[in-house]
Amino acid sequence: MNKLLLALGLIIVMGTVGAAGAGQPGETFLPIGQIQGAGDTAAAVGQEVSFRGLVTGVLEDQNASGIRFYTVFVQDVPGGEDGDPATSDGIPVFLGRDRPAVALGDVVQVRGEVTEFFGLTEIDDAGLELQVESQGNPLPPPLEIEPPAGNEAAAAYFEPYEGMHVAVAEAIVVGPLFSGCGYAVVRADSGLERVFRHAPDDPIGQVIPVLHTSDVDCRSVPPLAAGDHLTGLAGPLTYHFDQFKIVHQAPAGLAVMAAPRPEIPPPPLLAPGQVSLATYNLHDYFDLVDDTGDEAEPKPSAAGLAVKQAKLIHAISQSLGCPAVLGIQEVEKESLLLELAGGLAEACGFTYQVSHRESADARGIDVALLTDPRRVTIEAVELRQGCTSVVTDVSDPLAACPAGQDPLFDRPPLEVQAIVEGRPFVFLVNHFKSKREGEAETEPERLAQAEHVSNLVAGLLAEASDAAIVVMGDFNDYDRSDVMLVLAAGGQLDDVLQRVPAEERYSYVFSGVSQLLDGILVSPALVEQVAAATIIHANADFPYTLAEEAGPAGLPYGSSDHDVPLVVLQLDTPAIATAVPTVTATPPTLPGTTQTTPSWLAALVALACVSMGVVAAAFYFLRRRR
Repeated sequence: MNKLLLALGLIIVMGTVGAAGAGQPGETFLPIGQIQGAGDTAAAVGQEVSFRGLVTGVLEDQNASGIRFYTVFVQDVPGGEDGDPATSDGIPVFLGRDRPAVALGDVVQVRGEVTEFFGLTEIDDAGLELQVESQGNPLPPPLEIEPPAGNEAAAAYFEPYEGMHVAVAEAIVVGPLFSGCGYAVVRADSGLERVFRHAPDDPIGQVIPVLHTSDVDCRSVPPLAAGDHLTGLAGPLTYHFDQFKIVHQAPAGLAVMAAPRPEIPPPPLLAPGQVSLATYNLHDYFDLVDDTGDEAEPKPSAAGLAVKQAKLIHAISQSLGCPAVLGIQEVEKESLLLELAGGLAEACGFTYQVSHRESADARGIDVALLTDPRRVTIEAVELRQGCTSVVTDVSDPLAACPAGQDPLFDRPPLEVQAIVEGRPFVFLVNHFKSKREGEAETEPERLAQAEHVSNLVAGLLAEASDAAIVVMGDFNDYDRSDVMLVLAAGGQLDDVLQRVPAEERYSYVFSGVSQLLDGILVSPALVEQVAAATIIHANADFPYTLAEEAGPAGLPYGSSDHDVPLVVLQLDTPAIATAVPTVTATPPTLPGTTQTTPSWLAALVALACVSMGVVAAAFYFLRRRR
């Protein structure tokens, strides 16, 4: 779309220009509240309207193809409102790809069509006319918002303020800075320090997500972590991916009181006859080779990959204590796991055996299992694909599905049959369908996947009711969701992580909501042998920028965007004679402490520190426009 600057540089025309522009003699300007109306959908949707108001904010966002789009937020000039508290006095004006030649405090005259974009009332860019009337005007005082906890009540509370200039005077961060330059807060006087979602209907209305004025460059946004306190948060209110969010305009105006970074506790010490199991989403563990030429494939730098590997090695050896069985998600290739196993050999005292099969995932990420060969003998490894009548659009050349059905998984469960300390085990490592395309839209796939895994477990138990089965992985759903209830239907699996204290029972933070997406479930024969269950919180509460910190203070944090569940089993047979390394043999590096760095780790960190041009973690969320 071309941008035409008219004679005096004051008139900006977007799209097709009519004979008369905004602000022509006789123009009738409506109060924005009359355009918005009191309902969820704009009163004037589909109509061409004219109005004038103050620019209170700008949003630059970028889609997955790298195309940037711009939106300005306009609010009635004080005194020009309709006076109805049920209607919003602000509205977004979408400019398409044209960078706005307007600034905060400009009074503008606008003519354009009212549209609804996935629940957001806005003025469309097609045929848009926008004229600057004056500049440097004071912004309207921001409205202090205080949403209720209930989800429906919060949505109803926010609707009359859509597009308006709002503020939270004092806030606590509950969702750390992510790579899209956003974070999330609650009011400091809410009494909340964390908001949990264990089931879909849990109340999360008090969480207020925040977008930066640009999601392209986050350098001006403080590296906020969960627990930090803020003052000075203000900006227009938008509706973005099913949530109302503040579009903050001036990071320099934020006052931040950073919370102390918590130390990571050591893993449980293992008694004789005990083994530990963990599941770890490695978050885009990719190599340096561009296999697809696609923007969706993460492309780390050499320094970035070195930092990633150093953090993973530290996390597995120190924070997890070299578990005997480690389920893996989001790894690109087996070679990366072999490198990881080699890097762990010195700290763990053994070299992990890698069980991996290539999957049909479009981005190239797979699941795998790492095992301590002194304690675990692998007998069989197989991907367990399924077929479904649910449309999945998965293309898997190894799947033989009947007509009218699709392959169920792009990352099929990895079934590993093994002998652990002399006892047969079956491990099923999973990575269910993500919610990237929408929670409700993707739930049918996760439900079908849960039913498939549940049937696999039922078949194993039918063969041997005392079978030792462990189902682990990233299930991409709440721990008390319908998906997880299907997985554990009939009592054939026990969710071990329900033993973790409620305030610690989360492994991921999305838009400020703490949730348990990663799980370890066991068959009835193992329930009484669960000696301990914990979640190592070293990732989800911290800003994405920690992924680049390779020094001693940053090394234990930010290896992934998921925290890591760890479970200890007390097996019937005693431990083998070979000593199993524990954290007491190689204590963890914590802020404010020192230790001798192993040679492999020193080399990796040195390589990383030479050139810290690390590529930031891939932005996990879908962008605004196609």
